[in-house]
Amino acid sequence: MKVYDPLGLIGNFLMFLKILLQEIWRSGVTWDEPIASKEWNKWKLWLKVLPRIESVRIPRCYRMCTGAKDPNIQLHIFVDASENGYAAVAYLRFEEGRTIECALVGSKTRVAPLRFVSIPLEIQAAVIGVRLAISIEDSHKLKPSQRFFWSDSRDVICWINSDHRKYSQFVGCRIGEILELTEVSEWNWISTKINVADDATKWQRLPNLSSNGRWFRGPPFLWEPGSRWPITRSDPGSTTLELRSHALHHTLLEPAIKIDKFSRWKRLIRHVAFVQRFPMNVRRKILKETLVTGPLTQEELVGAENYIYKTVQAEVFPEEIQILQEADREPWRSKRSLPKDSALYKLSPIFDREGVLRMHGPIDACEFASNDTKHPKLLPKSHHVTELIVLDVHLQYCHLNHQTVLNEIRQRYCHAFVPSTVGFEIVANFAGSEIRNLSHR
Repeated sequence: MKVYDPLGLIGNFLMFLKILLQEIWRSGVTWDEPIASKEWNKWKLWLKVLPRIESVRIPRCYRMCTGAKDPNIQLHIFVDASENGYAAVAYLRFEEGRTIECALVGSKTRVAPLRFVSIPLEIQAAVIGVRLAISIEDSHKLKPSQRFFWSDSRDVICWINSDHRKYSQFVGCRIGEILELTEVSEWNWISTKINVADDATKWQRLPNLSSNGRWFRGPPFLWEPGSRWPITRSDPGSTTLELRSHALHHTLLEPAIKIDKFSRWKRLIRHVAFVQRFPMNVRRKILKETLVTGPLTQEELVGAENYIYKTVQAEVFPEEIQILQEADREPWRSKRSLPKDSALYKLSPIFDREGVLRMHGPIDACEFASNDTKHPKLLPKSHHVTELIVLDVHLQYCHLNHQTVLNEIRQRYCHAFVPSTVGFEIVANFAGSEIRNLSHR
């Protein structure tokens, strides 16, 4: 027996046979074995309905009453899906004055995959509905002035009305195809009771194969004025189905380098540089590149120094850094959005290329001053790193008076955070510790 139905005019009838054959195949019965009683009863039911196909009459002409002078032509696509398969059916609606006609154009039906999958078939039904609409428009000289897509799945309507990139790759790609070929305003939700495509996906009762059946004439509301259609323009809402998974990990780790354990600035910089070299060599080893060995380079030392600056600033000025980073992403926001009680409020803080927080100095246009002088780094005055820097400069200038030390420090760091008393206290503490060390020797 062969059934020739390329347009899908009796797709609601043939879909039942497709599902039945799939169930028989899934049961694992061989060709010379009798099928199970459940499938046998469905087969007899289908054979009982089969003779009615001979009485089906479908007019070749879409319209009989409306004129040929381009009346209001609309294309309506109904889509539906079930656990057994999905379908789309298309109708042309002609309206001229008070005269309304509807005609079946065709349908597309697909069975669900043999193996159970978590793929939502509702979105697949929407996709074949869009493809069916494009095929009808390309193969007809009659060009509809409006298109309407109807689905009884609220999830599909929510997916189409939201950002498809936040959903799974499968759903996102199909929503992208739908939005490329249709408009969001063309999609409407409809109740399952009046969705014609439901006749193909669910055989709850024997199909009505008479010429007055809704499969061939379309749903009753299409024969009424548009003001009586079941269209709701309310917010479709949102759905969490098929949302792209985001794994958030929050791990509290101890710092790899404990800055407060170091008593010399240069020693801290070299230690950080060696620690940073290790992961770089691990990546080089994976890529089979030459490892970095030997003495530290100037670039590594500068990188380690900037890392220490950023670590201290992130520890002391976390809120200010977050505000400034948001302002950099949104240029229309002012840097003055810092809270007035912030220590950086009056310093016009900026980020350099390495991400270190600096002060926008008043001598920015000076050609003879260095970048550190024009844009001094911002460090807290009561921090161990600040003390190490003051001590390092003190040792570098051979224990000169504290004013010389502070002058040199203010060439690179913001003077607002290095008052004169700090330098004196640090040098005094250093001298006391050296005396204590000599007394114990």
